[in-house]
Amino acid sequence: MRPDLRTLSAMALSRLPEAEEFLLRLIETAAPAAPSAVEALASARVSSEVRARISAAVERSGGSRLRAVFNQ
Repeated sequence: MRPDLRTLSAMALSRLPEAEEFLLRLIETAAPAAPSAVEALASARVSSEVRARISAAVERSGGSRLRAVFNQ
Protein backbone atom coordinates (compact mmCIF):
# COMPACT_ATOMS: atom_id res chain seq x y z
CA MET A 1 0.00 0.00 0.00
CA ARG A 2 1.31 3.41 -0.98
CA PRO A 3 1.11 6.18 1.63
CA ASP A 4 -0.97 9.17 0.56
CA LEU A 5 0.09 12.80 0.61
CA ARG A 6 -1.86 13.49 3.79
CA THR A 7 -0.03 10.74 5.68
CA LEU A 8 3.36 11.84 4.36
CA SER A 9 2.57 15.48 5.19
CA ALA A 10 1.73 14.52 8.77
CA MET A 11 5.07 12.75 9.00
CA ALA A 12 6.92 15.78 7.60
CA LEU A 13 5.15 18.15 9.95
CA SER A 14 6.16 16.02 12.94
CA ARG A 15 9.78 17.06 12.32
CA LEU A 16 10.90 13.79 13.86
CA PRO A 17 14.32 12.75 12.53
CA GLU A 18 12.99 9.25 11.83
CA ALA A 19 10.14 10.68 9.75
CA GLU A 20 12.52 12.87 7.74
CA GLU A 21 14.81 9.88 7.15
CA PHE A 22 11.88 7.77 5.96
CA LEU A 23 10.72 10.46 3.54
CA LEU A 24 14.25 11.03 2.26
CA ARG A 25 14.63 7.28 1.63
CA LEU A 26 11.42 7.30 -0.41
CA ILE A 27 12.86 10.11 -2.51
CA GLU A 28 16.33 8.62 -2.84
CA THR A 29 15.02 5.23 -3.99
CA ALA A 30 12.50 6.83 -6.37
CA ALA A 31 9.71 4.91 -4.68
CA PRO A 32 6.21 5.36 -6.15
CA ALA A 33 5.42 7.75 -3.28
CA ALA A 34 8.58 9.82 -3.85
CA PRO A 35 6.83 12.79 -5.54
CA SER A 36 4.39 12.96 -2.63
CA ALA A 37 7.29 12.80 -0.18
CA VAL A 38 8.92 15.79 -1.90
CA GLU A 39 5.63 17.72 -1.75
CA ALA A 40 5.13 16.79 1.91
CA LEU A 41 8.57 17.99 2.94
CA ALA A 42 8.18 21.17 0.90
CA SER A 43 4.86 21.99 2.52
CA ALA A 44 6.38 21.47 5.98
CA ARG A 45 8.75 24.39 5.39
CA VAL A 46 11.80 22.48 6.47
CA SER A 47 15.16 23.99 7.38
CA SER A 48 17.73 24.83 4.75
CA GLU A 49 19.76 21.83 5.93
CA VAL A 50 16.86 19.44 5.29
CA ARG A 51 16.15 21.16 1.97
CA ALA A 52 19.75 20.49 0.92
CA ARG A 53 19.30 16.83 1.90
CA ILE A 54 16.11 16.67 -0.18
CA SER A 55 17.97 18.14 -3.15
CA ALA A 56 20.77 15.58 -2.77
CA ALA A 57 18.25 12.72 -2.50
CA VAL A 58 16.47 13.93 -5.64
CA GLU A 59 19.77 14.03 -7.52
CA ARG A 60 20.74 10.54 -6.32
CA SER A 61 17.36 9.21 -7.47
CA GLY A 62 18.11 10.33 -11.01
CA GLY A 63 14.45 11.02 -11.66
CA SER A 64 13.57 13.97 -13.86
CA ARG A 65 9.98 13.88 -12.53
CA LEU A 66 11.26 14.24 -8.97
CA ARG A 67 13.50 17.12 -10.03
CA ALA A 68 10.49 18.86 -11.56
CA VAL A 69 8.44 18.40 -8.37
CA PHE A 70 11.36 19.62 -6.23
CA ASN A 71 11.88 22.71 -8.41
CA GLN A 72 8.23 23.83 -8.22
